[in-house]
Amino acid sequence: MGRICPEKGIHLALDAATIAEIPVTIAGKAFDYPEHRQYFEDVFRPRLGPHVRFMGSIGGKRKAQLLAGARCILVPSQAPETSSLVAMEAMASGTPVVAWRSGALRDVVDHGRTGWLVSSVEEMASAIARIHEIDSAECRTEAEHRFSSEQMFSKYVSLYDRVTMASSAMELQPA
Repeated sequence: MGRICPEKGIHLALDAATIAEIPVTIAGKAFDYPEHRQYFEDVFRPRLGPHVRFMGSIGGKRKAQLLAGARCILVPSQAPETSSLVAMEAMASGTPVVAWRSGALRDVVDHGRTGWLVSSVEEMASAIARIHEIDSAECRTEAEHRFSSEQMFSKYVSLYDRVTMASSAMELQPA
């Protein structure tokens, strides 16, 4: 779910799903950058078939239904993500996350509790096979606790306070 481009590693999710012998639904869009279009045509499109369903770009109610109905969501991003809204949305839907152990994903997914953090296609396939060990109600509760608008607002205000205090302390130090 999201951008279809090399750094998002969708091909890795498809490889893991093939090993785990599960069908996959992909939702997203390839933007009109040459590298993204080439990835879509040369790497992604040839993998479409009876076990790989492509829905294109979706949002709103359709996205919420897809997330809520999924066994899990795979996030094989090769980029050191600064956030992962799709992982947070999945958890809020009660859907466990299987994600690459990189960037902010380590802070979003609680390994063994709201999903699995993995480092390879083989680990991702194994985590898919173990997804039944993750309680969807726990995913939802954790998302409400950590990612609600109230929590996010409170965390931003706290961060701004710390930055302001640090900046003030630096101004008070003699040069």
